Amino acid sequence: MGLSDIDYVFESSSEVAHKVGGIYTVLRTKAPYIHHILKDKYVMIGRLSSESLQEIKQVDPPEEFKKVFNTLSREGIKTAYGRWVYADNVNVILLDSKEYMEQRVSYYHSGMKKNDTMLNYVKYLLWQEYHIDSLHSSWDFNDNVGWAWAVGIFLEEFYNLTKKNVIAHFHEWISGAGVLYCKYKKLPIGTVFTTHATVLGRTISSAGRDVLTECSGKVKHINVSEAYRYGVEAKHMLEKATVQYTDIFTTVSETVAMEVDYILGRQPDVITINGMDFRSKTTEFNPIVARYVHDEIKEFIESYFAPYYEQDYSDPIFVFTSGRYEFDNKGYDIYIEALAEANKRLKVAGLKRRIFAFLFVPSTIKGPKLSIIKNYLTTDKIYELLEKNGVKEYQYSNIYEAFRHLDGKTKLFFHSLIKNYVKEGDTPPLCAYDLNYQRDKIIRELQKNGLTNKKDDVVKVIFYPTYLGPADGLLELPYYDIISGMDIGVFTSRYEPYGYTPVEAALKNSIAVTSDMSGFGRYVLKKDIANEGLRVVNMYNKPKHIAVNQLADIFEEAYIASRDTIDDYKKIAYDTIREHTDWAKLIHFYVEAYDMAAKSMLVATQ
Repeated sequence: MGLSDIDYVFESSSEVAHKVGGIYTVLRTKAPYIHHILKDKYVMIGRLSSESLQEIKQVDPPEEFKKVFNTLSREGIKTAYGRWVYADNVNVILLDSKEYMEQRVSYYHSGMKKNDTMLNYVKYLLWQEYHIDSLHSSWDFNDNVGWAWAVGIFLEEFYNLTKKNVIAHFHEWISGAGVLYCKYKKLPIGTVFTTHATVLGRTISSAGRDVLTECSGKVKHINVSEAYRYGVEAKHMLEKATVQYTDIFTTVSETVAMEVDYILGRQPDVITINGMDFRSKTTEFNPIVARYVHDEIKEFIESYFAPYYEQDYSDPIFVFTSGRYEFDNKGYDIYIEALAEANKRLKVAGLKRRIFAFLFVPSTIKGPKLSIIKNYLTTDKIYELLEKNGVKEYQYSNIYEAFRHLDGKTKLFFHSLIKNYVKEGDTPPLCAYDLNYQRDKIIRELQKNGLTNKKDDVVKVIFYPTYLGPADGLLELPYYDIISGMDIGVFTSRYEPYGYTPVEAALKNSIAVTSDMSGFGRYVLKKDIANEGLRVVNMYNKPKHIAVNQLADIFEEAYIASRDTIDDYKKIAYDTIREHTDWAKLIHFYVEAYDMAAKSMLVATQ
């Protein structure tokens, strides 16, 4: 039996039609390619919620699905069916198991009859069958177990009704209970499980431990006591049991392959490298939009710094990092220290050019600083009036220089506008927003490393602690538009199972910097495609100063390079990513996994 003999492939994840993290991107961009191969034999299963309903167009389900949905409804499992409009209109089933899991059920435990919720009965079965200790499990463990168990119930009811050949593909520990349900019920269904990152690996990395170094150490497998130490034993045990019992196990990079062997005790059967959908508008690079955004960022930058001192804005270098506020995991310390090192080196050069470095790292905020809003509006008015007075952008490096092109009366008027600028201190603020808390780590590290936006600093920094978008109160542009106006994107992660951010940066025509601790970085090194536009910083088994100096070298190189050279490097990054991360060239890994699962079904019946 092979994939051609399979009637349906069901792929389940809580991020189907519901954006939570990077798995959503994987699923959405991959779906058109699997859909093209399998047609309507391919169906995705997600969680029924108000968010997921917004991304699907509900339609009448096929008769065989409708019969199963009626059965599930009688049991208390809610369903919806439709097409995921952002993913090639792939057929999607959405399930909600809350009501089902709250039902009362009677069962025997240690010879005694118990009356409990269905959820606790499921957790009891997971203990009895797979030794998963969920006694102190968190609400999200309970919620996800209930949903994934309902996925298993759907698969059982569908098979019992149709007797069709089915492969079921599950993502992350969140859907792991679905695999275990299939095995508990001995369903003749081929199972595939993909982990994008392990629960325990991410946890211990957040605690400051170097997971990759541990993976290559003398201890072959981590002790389960570490999961108890960090309070993630239920999730870890569920994940480990799922890996042990699934037919085919995949993961997304060689980095995670090392991790899962160490933490979960099994090497993957297939490494399913993440790709991008280059037929999607989100991956397009529009030079007109990029030019517009670059000018908008430049105006924002000048409004940010002009109230405090005069400097050159004629040919700035725009640098950024972005991601969750995981200071150590994301390597923000390396980014900051490298900027500080570059600042020290470049002060000596005595050039007028400036590097403006952003940290797009969401946190909890009250809103944009009022002074910055006012100064932004003032600068916008100044730019508008300069244009009306025939002063072209190429004629000046800052608004103070532009005034020198004006006659007396007009110049006086512009000086009156300048008086509207508001200062909050002696130097421009490090953060563009007012935070909801004191002693922010990013701000403290910037100050500690001497990045305080003084006039003589070559490197200026802006912490932008909110999600970029039309309602962020300042730049008010989407993330993908903003990064198209940047020059260098830096993602020196210590723990990154794959890492889409450098891929996205390169696709939006930025020089992309990743690390050899990330899955994508290792992929770049394995394919030997690192170049002027796609850089990999060496961090694996290296002291931190090595990475800091390498990144500072990249900043210094860009600083002294001509604009034409920088643009050439950005084009190289774009072309490299287009060549090596296209789903059209990577989808065969998933096809291989499904074919292996189909063959495992034949073996199981012999």
